[in-house]
This record gives sequence, structure tokens and C-alpha cells, in this order.
Amino acid sequence: MTRHRAHPCFHRKSMQWRRRKGRPLGPRTALGDPAACPPGDGSGPAVADVRHTAFRRGAKGCVGGPAAGRTHGTGVTARPGETAVYVCVVPEDTGSVVIVGGGQAGLAAAHAALRIGLRPVVLEATGRTAGSWPCYYDSLTLFSQARYCALPGMPFPGDPDRYPHRDEVVAYLERYGAELAARGARIRTAARVTEVTAGGGGFTVRLADGETLETPRLIAATGSFGRPYRPALPGEEGFTGRILHAAEYRAPEPFAGRRVIVVGAGNSAVQIACELAEHATVTIASRTPIRFVPQRPLGRDLHFWFRLTGFDRLPLPRAERPPAQPVVDTGRYRRALRSGRPERRPMFTRLDGDRVEWPDGRREPVDVVLLATGYRPSVGYLAPLGALTGDGRPRQFRGLSTTHPGLAFVGLEWQRTPASNSLRGVGADARHVLRALAGMPGRAASAAS
Repeated sequence: MTRHRAHPCFHRKSMQWRRRKGRPLGPRTALGDPAACPPGDGSGPAVADVRHTAFRRGAKGCVGGPAAGRTHGTGVTARPGETAVYVCVVPEDTGSVVIVGGGQAGLAAAHAALRIGLRPVVLEATGRTAGSWPCYYDSLTLFSQARYCALPGMPFPGDPDRYPHRDEVVAYLERYGAELAARGARIRTAARVTEVTAGGGGFTVRLADGETLETPRLIAATGSFGRPYRPALPGEEGFTGRILHAAEYRAPEPFAGRRVIVVGAGNSAVQIACELAEHATVTIASRTPIRFVPQRPLGRDLHFWFRLTGFDRLPLPRAERPPAQPVVDTGRYRRALRSGRPERRPMFTRLDGDRVEWPDGRREPVDVVLLATGYRPSVGYLAPLGALTGDGRPRQFRGLSTTHPGLAFVGLEWQRTPASNSLRGVGADARHVLRALAGMPGRAASAAS
């Protein structure tokens, strides 16, 4: 992602190479040698002899490269006595953006980048363009209808009134990534970013395999679900049972006949606890009572009303921590809690050996403590920049970094609106930050600008 200035022989408006009488083509160099790219000072481009061959698209070493499928120039045909050449140069007024993360946030950002003429390079740590979705528990079903689960430019397939399963979302995101790649986005899987540093008017992105990329624009789109939050539990160091996070939970059968406490009061806590209660003895432990909201008020899906009232687009004040969300319920979960399967109690005071102690002094054996305590943004690779708070949260406002021009975020919970980290809402945030990054002087922006 090294940026090079355009050579004087490149005509920006027509995006074509034009011969200039009396100007030498310059020294012969290795084809695609990034170090040999011209400085744009009139000294002539770096070239390699390829007799009677038209200019090739995307010479190796250019931004985007051949894998990106982008055109950096049009054909230059050799005249008698001349040599046609490959030229390793990219015009200054074309733009590129590195997007870290290939889940719903990163894919929405890549779509927005293509729409405004930028060339996105998406770096996804896993082998699939599906983000965290493949890692969720097996029975996960969305509580929003399919019509509200689409990213920009591609409707969610099938009956729009149904509630999709986890695996349907995974398949949709992988198709979406393939479509973006066909349109010119460069999507790289198994490309884990380990750190980002500043320099040279932009950012240097280092991958786990040692490769580095340079870019004037960087979007952190690793979302809100990559780093499970594990609060400290009094007495956990001596607890003889098992403590795991909801991110490690897949199905209830391995817990059959066990005594399980699920910690949390959100959607995942209640859904997992109710599923487990059919196989185990389960208690939900939470510091606050569980709040419910009907899934279909007045006979219409909750998200229909969010869209009709404009709730999904409401601008949000700056908040260090998003508020707790109510549990979306058809009535099933409230009935289960009323029946005591699972039961709900105030948060326990401590763990002790194989037992748990409750606020009223009661003690009882427990086999498993399952933490449904949410996630934190997985952006540790930005720590060398100084772009994070002490507890690892992005320093940003409405998706734009407050510390580094050219750095932006997509997919954070309540980043701009209540829908910011959802399939239905991430596209609007992506458009917002991409317009800012593309439209500022030097093709960078910051929240302070």
C-alpha cells in the first residue's frame, strides 16, 4: 500500500499515459521493483523492456497489484524503433484504504469505499469473510427479520419475514465478500494484523507473517465482538469448577445434569440459560433485573417500528460505555423464568472451592459458571499508535479518531446510532467515515477537523 506520485507523462483527467516529445523514458530497472517507482519530478519512469507489448494492468509493486484487478493505466503500443514498457507507478489522485477486519463492518466499509472510488484492501485474520458469526452458539437465531439483516447493495435472500439462523448469516456474508472481490476489492483472509504504527504521512500495518503495508487511510473494522469481556469474580482463583465465556459455548448437551450459573442479563445470557435449562439446573445471576421488550409489538416486528420512528438513525451523545440492552422476547423467555427454568437471582458474592455463596448467605455446589458478560472492541493492534484509552477502547467520536487523522472505526456498539454495530445499521456508519476520509485535504480526516 505504498503511495507514489504520478509521473508527468500520466494524464490524470483521462487516466492515460501520453508520450511527451523529447522526454526520455528513463533508466531500465527490474519489473515491478517498488523502490524504482518514479518520484514524479520529470526524470522519467522506472521501466523494464518488454518489446512490442502493451502496457499491462496492475504491474507488481503498484498499490493494489495484480490481485486487486485495478487499472493503473491504459495501453502504450510500441512504435517502430520504440519499446513498450511496464511502468510501476500509481497516480496520486487515486486512493486506497486498508480495512482491518472482514466481517460485517469491514465488508460494509469496503462497499462504501468502492462506491466513492477508493480501492479497499480488507485484511481478515480468519479464513472466512464472516467475522465472529461462525463462532457463536449453534442455535443462535436473529431477533430481527431477514429484511432488516442486509448490508448495502445485497438483500438478504429468502423469505424477508423470517428470522435467520447463524449459518444463514455466515453464508450471506461470504457471498457478499465474493461480490466485493469481483467488483475490485482486494480481500485477504488469514491476514492477521499485529500492530499499526504512524509514519510517512500515513500508517504502517504489520501482519503476523511479517509483511508490512503502508496506507494513508486506515479503518479499524474488527467490530465489537472480538474480545470477550471477563469480569473478575471474587474467589475464582480457588474455584474447582469450570468458568467459561459465552464465546466458548456451542450447545447444551455437554452440560447435561450439571449445576450451571449464567452471569448476565442480556439477550445472550437469557437465550443460553433457557436452552441450558432443558438439560441442566440453571440460575441466571445478574446485578440488575432482566428487562424485556416484545419482539412484535402491535403485531409488527420491533425493527419495523425502529425504522418507522427513525429510532435506528437517532444521533447519540458521546458515551464511554453503551447502555445495557433489553432482552427481545416473544414471551417464551418470560414464561421460562416464571416457571423457574431457569431461575433468576441477584449476583452471587463469591466462589469458594466447588461452591457459590449468594447474598442471603446460602451456599451450594456449582459445576459451571458461564459468563454472558459481553465483549469489548478488539483493536489492540492500535495500541502502538496511542489511539486507545487505558482500558483499550478507541478514542473516537462518531467513528473518526480523535487522535490520528486518517484513522476511522466501523462496527463499534452505539458508534453513531443505536444500530451502529448491527447488520442493518453498519452500512450508514461506513458511508459516513469513508466520505470523511476521502473528502479531507490529504485524503485524511479526524473528528477534530
